[in-house]
Amino acid sequence: MTISNSTGLSIALRRAKRAIGRTGSNPAVGCFLVDKSSVAIALACTADSGRPHAEVLALEQAGELARGSTAFVTLEPCAHFGETGPCCDSLIQAGVSKVVVGTSDMNPLVKGAGITRMRAAGIEVLELNDEACTNHHLGFNRRVSGGSARVTMKIATSLDGGMTKRNTYTRTHITGKESQRQVHLLRAQCDVLITGRGTMELDQPQLNVRLNGYDGPNPKVIVWKRKQEMADLDANSVLIEAGPTLSSALFDQIDELHWYRNSEVFGDNAVRPAFLRNNALDFASDHPTFKLQSQRNFGSDVREVWLRG
Repeated sequence: MTISNSTGLSIALRRAKRAIGRTGSNPAVGCFLVDKSSVAIALACTADSGRPHAEVLALEQAGELARGSTAFVTLEPCAHFGETGPCCDSLIQAGVSKVVVGTSDMNPLVKGAGITRMRAAGIEVLELNDEACTNHHLGFNRRVSGGSARVTMKIATSLDGGMTKRNTYTRTHITGKESQRQVHLLRAQCDVLITGRGTMELDQPQLNVRLNGYDGPNPKVIVWKRKQEMADLDANSVLIEAGPTLSSALFDQIDELHWYRNSEVFGDNAVRPAFLRNNALDFASDHPTFKLQSQRNFGSDVREVWLRG
C-alpha cells in the first residue's frame, strides 16, 4: 500500500503539533519517514528548546533504513549553519531518495535553498504548499520575514457577549472546569501570553499551564503596554487573555479567536468588547473576514473557533 503525499504530511503534522510551544523561536516541525514499500520507519518532531530538528531525530531513529526512503516534512529543511548543520545536508547524507515538503521556509537564510540543494544532490523534492502545514507554520514564517507571530485570542462571555458585569470589582467566573482545561491546553501551545494590567490587578490570574502530567514550559506572560508591537515579540505563537478593553484594542491583530460562551444572560449589566457590541450572536455578519472553524460543547459551555480568512 502506497502512502499518499497528503496522508504522509498529515502524519508528520500531527507529530509536529506535539512540539507547539516547546521549541522557543524555532519552528515546530514534524518529519515522517517511510521505506520503499511505504512502511513507516521513523516519526519525530522538533525537540524541546528547538534542537535537534525533526529531520535529524527521524534520521537517527531510522538509521540505515533511511537510505532510499521518502521523507514527509511539514517545513522546508533548513539550509544554513546555526547551532547544528543544515537538515537538507543530513537528508542528503542519509541517502533519502524523496522529500515531500509541506510548506516553504521563509527565513531569508533558507527560502528555497534547502530544496535547491537537495535537488542538486539528486533527491526528488515535491513542494505541496499544503494549507494545513502553511497555517501551522504561519507564525514562524511571518516572524522570520519581518512580521509578527501567529496571534490567538481567547475570550469567555455570557450568552449575550458580556465578559464581565458593570460595576463588578471581583473576578467573574464564566466557564466551567471542562472549558478551563481546554484553555490550559491552549496556553501549552503558545510561547507568549498577553494580558492587561486591569486583569492582573482584579483577577490576579496565574496564567500558567495546570494539567496533570504536563512537564513542558509555561508561556512567557507580558502585561501589555501602549505602543508595544506584536512584531517586537520573539515568538512564533501568542495568546491574548485579557479583559474587554485590551481585547478590543488588539482584535484587529489576531488570526484566530477561541470564544467560550455559557447560557447566562448579563443583559444591561453586560460589559462587552467592542467587536461584540452590535449583537454578540451576529459575529459572522459583523466580521465577514472570519470563518467558523469549529463549534463544540464542553459541559454547559460552547466553544467556537474562528479563523481570519
